[in-house]
Amino acid sequence: MPPARPGEIKAIRVIVGFGILDKNSKKHKSTVLDMLQMTLGSNSNGGNSHEQKRILGVVPVEPDGSFSAEVPADTILFLQTLDENQMALENQLTWTWVRPGENRMCVGCHEARDTGLSNRDPQTLRTRAYFAAPEPNARPTVDFRRDLMPIIESKCSSCHKADDPAGGLDLRPGFELVFHRKGRSGYTINAACFNHAYESLLQAPDNRIGTLVIPGAARHSPLIWCLYGRKLAWTDARNPYPKERVPLMPPGKPLSDAEKMLFVQWVDLGAQWDNIPGEDSLPGYDADQSARLAAQAQAELAKPIADPQQAYAARCWECHDNSRLAKLSTYTDAEIPGLVQRMADKKKGWIFPEEIARITQFIVDR
Repeated sequence: MPPARPGEIKAIRVIVGFGILDKNSKKHKSTVLDMLQMTLGSNSNGGNSHEQKRILGVVPVEPDGSFSAEVPADTILFLQTLDENQMALENQLTWTWVRPGENRMCVGCHEARDTGLSNRDPQTLRTRAYFAAPEPNARPTVDFRRDLMPIIESKCSSCHKADDPAGGLDLRPGFELVFHRKGRSGYTINAACFNHAYESLLQAPDNRIGTLVIPGAARHSPLIWCLYGRKLAWTDARNPYPKERVPLMPPGKPLSDAEKMLFVQWVDLGAQWDNIPGEDSLPGYDADQSARLAAQAQAELAKPIADPQQAYAARCWECHDNSRLAKLSTYTDAEIPGLVQRMADKKKGWIFPEEIARITQFIVDR
């Protein structure tokens, strides 16, 4: 992303990380890979590898670009620079902290270590540091289940419904968790962690960059553009609106400023599913539930699958990831039946005879 221009940074958001505090091991899956935007180190608290975080405070930046903040001691934290819309311009990529009574000064992560401040009289030193050290129970965060789902259900789900989702975006109400037996590359998952709405928003063309949500970068996320009805910053061609005008969502009934800011902070904090410290009673991963769903899924595989798309997903994704399945486009429609038949002969008993025509037709149609 391009660096901030002079005067573009209006404030600093101070964020504290608190790690995974779940004590019940059956309510937390420590490693979930191969789906959504998850990478090595991901877990059931979110569809990516971001940590749980809370906001310590937001402090203004002086006209000369300097700022100061008083923060709690012995607490891991990092900083975000904010634009005029209170959206993150840049994220500090390392954690930092101070000891009791310690003062720290920084002139920039990539400045020469043997140089001092070019500005010998920063304006922020003329005033007292802004306080950004509330007690732990007063540090706000944004949780998808608690804070965003009520907004989605009341203002989005009526159009983005399960049976006919507008734009193909399924934001159905409720907390029915989506079970995944296999990931996009064929790795075994056997877990249900998130609901349909969260998974729809966290989808990614690969496991790095989101289609609608780029965690840590609300101003670059097309979802946030739609809530504001305009592009808010540069982004690359992988987003759905590289050139076209951005539609305002919900159409004709925009969210309130407070509701939009909840979405902004949710994305900037990492777009977590569960961002509440410790245990809570809200829906999420449950080891016993996932084990039951895994047993049901295995039983379904032992008999012919009537739905063509489900048959294709179960029988083909088992061994081939999306990149290899994409090569099917190099075959003609007349070649597909023979290809599916050869695969059925190669792995006997895996593809049922009555599924061959269904899978063939699904591949041809797509």
